[in-house]
Amino acid sequence: MHGKFQLSTQDTTRTKFFVNQPVSYCSKCTSSIDQNHQSNIRFNNRLYHTNCFTCGICHKNLSDSTNTNFAIHNNEPICAQCKQANAKICYACQKPILTGGLITFDTNVYHDDCFRCSQCQKLLTYETTLNKHNSKPCCAACYDKKFAPQCSQCLKPISTDKILTCDTKKYHPDCFRCDQCNRSLADEKDLYEYNSKPCCYQCYNQRTAPECAKCHKLISVGKILKWNENKYHEDCFRC
Repeated sequence: MHGKFQLSTQDTTRTKFFVNQPVSYCSKCTSSIDQNHQSNIRFNNRLYHTNCFTCGICHKNLSDSTNTNFAIHNNEPICAQCKQANAKICYACQKPILTGGLITFDTNVYHDDCFRCSQCQKLLTYETTLNKHNSKPCCAACYDKKFAPQCSQCLKPISTDKILTCDTKKYHPDCFRCDQCNRSLADEKDLYEYNSKPCCYQCYNQRTAPECAKCHKLISVGKILKWNENKYHEDCFRC
């Protein structure tokens, strides 16, 4: 079914027409409701001729229905049968959602009371932090305990969506730091590794770059020229 589908919070009311009252118009046929129509129906802040008050899907007349509370589809009332046939199915209990709230999570819909943690059955309706496992909702406690990856630095679970990976190891953004100087690497584009741990560019050069045999400084950029087992900056390689 396409369009808006909800449960009305207003009942239908019938009003009689009185001579000299302002002219009203039917929301269905748009014709006036005058003294030739002895009564009309008000629903969802709209007026209808009694013969125009019909189901928005199957067009069955609803004016004689004992039910005064109707679901709404595209701002029109719908009958109980169409409501049942077009209701969305709860992903948890597989029953139609006919009354109460509807919760959407990962493209699936749930009754309010069915929206629970797939591991411990805790009600999640009012939770602000949610995780999922196998497309099912999972509370923060169960996710951290059973499914969250472990940070290689602090060894605590990473429950947020921001997971930084270096050489198959995972880190919290705040834990992803140079192992030598503790500088944050979370925003670095070029990453290095020293002794199997993350390392910033400066520390990596200090520990791995060769020393120039002429000026005795580290050769961290540019070409490295070799002569008789010695290494030189390109500019230092002179007679």
